[in-house]
Amino acid sequence: MPTILPEGEIKRIALKPNQTKADKALQEDAMKRLLHEHTFVDSDLIEIASTVRMSDPERPRIEQQFWQDIRIEFYYSLLSNLSLDIMERFVELGIDSKGSDEMVSQGLMGILAPKRKPDGQIFYPFAQLLDRWKSVFSEDPNEPLTWRELSKAIPHPSDQEIAKLDLKSKEYKDLWDIAMDTRKTRLKEWRSGVLPRDEQLLSFVENLLPENRDGHYAWLVAHLSLIWGRLIKQEIHRYEAGGSLYDIDDGLLFRYEDIWKHYRDQAADILAT
Repeated sequence: MPTILPEGEIKRIALKPNQTKADKALQEDAMKRLLHEHTFVDSDLIEIASTVRMSDPERPRIEQQFWQDIRIEFYYSLLSNLSLDIMERFVELGIDSKGSDEMVSQGLMGILAPKRKPDGQIFYPFAQLLDRWKSVFSEDPNEPLTWRELSKAIPHPSDQEIAKLDLKSKEYKDLWDIAMDTRKTRLKEWRSGVLPRDEQLLSFVENLLPENRDGHYAWLVAHLSLIWGRLIKQEIHRYEAGGSLYDIDDGLLFRYEDIWKHYRDQAADILAT
């Protein structure tokens, strides 16, 4: 049975310059207990990472996965808690809880969680949001917008000039066709993982919204999806720069649902009030 130490004593041992073997064993046990009790990282990975020795040839692989999962767990827990805060705000504002079962099972952000396509490419959160918005912003929910219709909301530098022209003029048609080609290209890039600039995103959301409809929530979710996309790109870069020592699909990066499941009961309680 491990010796249970108060927090102050653990700190004293951790900062002690010349630790005995007993001190190091207590420190190792304290760190493992903190990780088990306060993170959702896989228990087996915590045990292995906590006991791996310097001479173990598997140490770099274990440490790479452990530290990546620690970072991902932190950000995914942050996203989950943010989802709970937004749900509470919905309840306070009396917003219709239609789709509450989905919000409980997946969370507000779970519907955008990154996935692997059959060809190995990543289905990024913002790309998934675009797919969802085809129905959200359609006048008929049973008939989603086409990709061409959705692309019309993408801002273009010549928009103001086009707005001043006669719709029947050749100049209007020529400029409109050029702008649409650019919009379709831009949408294709966004769907493949290229992230829009913040000012592009803001104008895009404003153009999509029906008149007099508040766009704060749509912009917030879209902005969070971009941040999530940047996190994914950053973690993949770290993974590759570190030698790709383990299968990244074994980690938490593509398993947001493993974090959210710990928050489902709280979500259900919030939406039931």
